[in-house]
Amino acid sequence: MTELSENQQAVLVLEELSKAWAVCRQAGVSEAILRTATLTAALTSFVMDSGEDVTAEIFALLPAKIRKGDFSPRPAPASTP
Repeated sequence: MTELSENQQAVLVLEELSKAWAVCRQAGVSEAILRTATLTAALTSFVMDSGEDVTAEIFALLPAKIRKGDFSPRPAPASTP
């Protein structure tokens, strides 16, 4: 198996998470529950890997990134014919 670049890994994870999200929605799970569960899983992973203090420092940076638009959806690039 070939090693994936970081970008390829990120794309793969986002694709798989999108599929899992769709399965949950079809099963009747609300968007609010999905968002909360996803954030809880991510935060738990950060705490387990880096500890509470480092995680708190990382997540303290989020408000500025959110306001800057770092997490806002971007339109898909136009494909060329």
